[in-house]
Amino acid sequence: MKNTARQPQPTLTSLVRGVGLLAFSVAIGCAPRSDTNYTTNTNLAFQCTSIQSPACVSANAGKKVFIGLQQDTNISCANLFNGRSGDQLFIRFTYSAWTTTVDQGGLLAGSVQQWVDANQAPMYELSIKPYRVCAFIDLNGNAALDPGEPIQDSIISLSGPLSTIYAPLTSWVTF
Repeated sequence: MKNTARQPQPTLTSLVRGVGLLAFSVAIGCAPRSDTNYTTNTNLAFQCTSIQSPACVSANAGKKVFIGLQQDTNISCANLFNGRSGDQLFIRFTYSAWTTTVDQGGLLAGSVQQWVDANQAPMYELSIKPYRVCAFIDLNGNAALDPGEPIQDSIISLSGPLSTIYAPLTSWVTF
């Protein structure tokens, strides 16, 4: 015997509820944070000259640079980098990024526009606070800090909210 029972048809109310839930969840995911403890559009720029490190020359343009921000400003960069490479670097920092050097008339420069967290998830807002900034130029491409590579170790304070931060890294030395 064939089942001829009618399937219930969606009502306008159930459709509106379903669309409303979808719109609400999309809006939550995309809405900008109104919390003033965060900043967005955080760009961090760097420059390195041969006076700071002999490796900071035009010939090393195109080399990868790792930059990490650590909330604990009492830990040295040497300790944060010690024995770590590749993906292990990300877990040591609150926020981090890989970028590339460019030649700017005899000095190396570059910037970071996109940060990731320790799980390598993209971060579009960073907490407003002081950070230890650790960076190195990976001259040999092994994703680890090695002797002879330029290293940066400094402390910066992010301010905001909703402002572009230009925090230059200019204190490079040879590791």
